[in-house]
Amino acid sequence: MKSITTALLVVGTAQLSSGTLASTAPQATDSLLSQGKTYAYDFTAGTHGWTGRFADLPVEHDPDDYMLTWGFEPAPVGVGRALRIAADNRSDDISMMFARRITGLIPNARYAVSGTIDYLYNATLDSSGIGGSPGASVYLRYGAILDEPTTRIDEIEHIRWDNLDMGNQADPGGENGIMIGPIGTPPGSGEGVWLPQNRSYTNDPAHPFFIAFAAPDASAWLIFGTESGFEGFNNIFYTAATFTFQLSPNPANWAEPVSAADAFDLLTFLNAAQQRRTKADIAAPVEHDPDDY
Repeated sequence: MKSITTALLVVGTAQLSSGTLASTAPQATDSLLSQGKTYAYDFTAGTHGWTGRFADLPVEHDPDDYMLTWGFEPAPVGVGRALRIAADNRSDDISMMFARRITGLIPNARYAVSGTIDYLYNATLDSSGIGGSPGASVYLRYGAILDEPTTRIDEIEHIRWDNLDMGNQADPGGENGIMIGPIGTPPGSGEGVWLPQNRSYTNDPAHPFFIAFAAPDASAWLIFGTESGFEGFNNIFYTAATFTFQLSPNPANWAEPVSAADAFDLLTFLNAAQQRRTKADIAAPVEHDPDDY
């Protein structure tokens, strides 16, 4: 087990914009789109190079209060060991993520990244808790960026993500990732009962919710984890994760964030995400009032 007593601030290079890479990215053909590059990890066998990261907490915090920890640890049920991450959410907004560098992509290419995450959890979607539900107010997300995720210190002396935007708490997502649902177990399945769970999202290459870029050396960084509005002890065991990169044929067709969906209804959120509007859909009409626009 690795106990985190001090959150580190790392200064790094911000993610390159789409315009920076537009002239060098290869064109996606039908044959390339039909394929894909998949990265699969069995966390019951080890960490596979993934490391725990924390943000959205004060720089000056008592380690005994926040209890930040992550590691390859005995699982509460079934699988032997798993990739655990935990923290006491005293800040009411703690971000608990894992990150890993990957290679083998096409240099400078644009990708739509789909993801599936398996985990063990013990709070139901209809549970209640301090500040929010431990099942419905803890939001699972994943994403991918060009450079290693780094943090900064904001004006109120809190540690925030610097080059990573996957949305916050119930937000549907951001430039670098998506929220794939509240983390809780089914309503009525029993409080404190550890159950295997699965969340996934298919990011359509033709109409991607978010775009990931490969670096000139064919690398990128994968990130997954939770944003929490539950002001108690957050404790999650991840058992597996799979991410598939597919070339995106139309880099101009970026999706606008969908409106915040009801976190208690995962199907509502996923349906809303599929029906999101693209930038082309919301272009200004030819005939418009200059005072309005």
